[in-house]
Amino acid sequence: MLKPRLIGIVLVRDSIAVQSIGFNRYLPLGRPTIAVEYLDRWGADEIVLLDILAGSTQRSLDPGVVRQCAELCRTPLTVGGGVRDTESASALLAAGADKICVNSAAHSNPSLVGNLSARFGEQCVVVSVDVRKQGSGWNAYALGGSSDIPTSLGEILAQTQESGAGEILLNSIDRDGSRLGYDLELIRYCARNISIPLIAAGGAGHPRHFNEALEAGASAVAAANMLHYTEHSVIVAKRYMQISGRATRIDSPASYPGASYLDSGRLAMFDETRLDSERFHRLPPDPA
Repeated sequence: MLKPRLIGIVLVRDSIAVQSIGFNRYLPLGRPTIAVEYLDRWGADEIVLLDILAGSTQRSLDPGVVRQCAELCRTPLTVGGGVRDTESASALLAAGADKICVNSAAHSNPSLVGNLSARFGEQCVVVSVDVRKQGSGWNAYALGGSSDIPTSLGEILAQTQESGAGEILLNSIDRDGSRLGYDLELIRYCARNISIPLIAAGGAGHPRHFNEALEAGASAVAAANMLHYTEHSVIVAKRYMQISGRATRIDSPASYPGASYLDSGRLAMFDETRLDSERFHRLPPDPA
């Protein structure tokens, strides 16, 4: 049985990695290369690098940025932003990307997904669907959440799968940056209506939220803000998932055996007795 993936998302705006809140507030984090490098070192199963302005400005993510990130990253790298055709996708793959993520162009030009999957393979094509709650259902949006897509969410999901997408990256606009947890009702709805892998994003603020999304039907879980602000955050989250019975990949010497967690989801400090016992280790004298 495949272990679920924990995916780190790096959002880029004007060449700066940013924290997004509700798709309308952005706080700078620093260079995208640094964010990607740390997610790679901390053990993310995949990394998604997205230029959130590229689609609305009629350009694609800079292949130079992709190349710089790919050189620092052994983790599978999915990139997107402004991909309009196979040529722009090919340039990003040539720069070091492993997968291509498409959003606005996939909804305005459904044949694009089919063209990409035919040329590069379905496993290479991820379609991002940005969703906002509307009454008793949900509406999908393009261009960074600014343009309502008239097609129903159910039709978008069916069309995306039939076109040849390998995965769907589902973003909850309402939960984005909230740290309140994923929209589990939305995840359940989408998981019932597709058979391809579903990546849940938007709202993670505690490691338990990853477990909840997976139980709701997500194949993988993704987060941005939560993973950028705490050192070793990916490993800490995976350890929490393991303790609660969820199989995850931890390929790091910093696996935190015997760890306990605060209500916030952060690691709890060991008591003074434990700290004293580990403070000094007496070594035998060097025989030489």
